[in-house]
Amino acid sequence: FRARREAIGLSQRDVAEAMGVQERSARRWEAPGNCLAPDDAWEWLERMEAVYAKGVAAALAQVADIAEDAGGLPETVALTYYRSQREYDELGRDEGPYGFRNAMTREVGQKLRERGIKAVIAFTDEDAVTHDE
Repeated sequence: FRARREAIGLSQRDVAEAMGVQERSARRWEAPGNCLAPDDAWEWLERMEAVYAKGVAAALAQVADIAEDAGGLPETVALTYYRSQREYDELGRDEGPYGFRNAMTREVGQKLRERGIKAVIAFTDEDAVTHDE
């Protein structure tokens, strides 16, 4: 559960809020030797993984559309990164945890770099910088 949750940028607090439980319950689900996450938590996580995959695919499709309109792949794509939930709530397009959105941004950047496209990441209050991790 933890590995899958972390892979898509969700915190234990995000899980607890979505499940309507205290954060310590979500921590307990991931502790070695403790109870497993309930079925509804697994179902929620699977839905979030699907939203994540759809978001990454949509961003990559948008780059492909831009490439088609421009007659070739862009040399550089700028991606937005958020510093806090408050900033994301004020500036983001979708509801949800900012860590989830930032995880999608990291994956999109990685997939673009795999295709030979430079991905630059910028916080909303900065100029874009090359992200070569």
